[in-house]
Amino acid sequence: METIKSGWTFDRIRYQPAVERFARRTIDERRPFVALPAEAERGARFNSDDAVYARVESNYTEEEYMSCPGLATDAMLIDAARSDWWYSNEKEYDMPETEIDEESEDDE
Repeated sequence: METIKSGWTFDRIRYQPAVERFARRTIDERRPFVALPAEAERGARFNSDDAVYARVESNYTEEEYMSCPGLATDAMLIDAARSDWWYSNEKEYDMPETEIDEESEDDE
């Protein structure tokens, strides 16, 4: 499995239990101090240990994460906060998730 550039995936490779405990502790310790950029907010995803941890596992191998856990954790906290901002400000809830171009279907 390849790691992804942001967000998270269900088929991520799980970390060893000791590394998971360390990562979750790091998330809790760094959350209050991470500086968020514009278009990011401290919402449900940012405040969820599970949501941030899933991003960590999805974006970094265990070895990559442990080589620089502080920066990796901050990056995933920011990713979660950007996701919170997008869902609060940009997501159009009255539109379907996917749209089918009817003209394209007629051409087939």
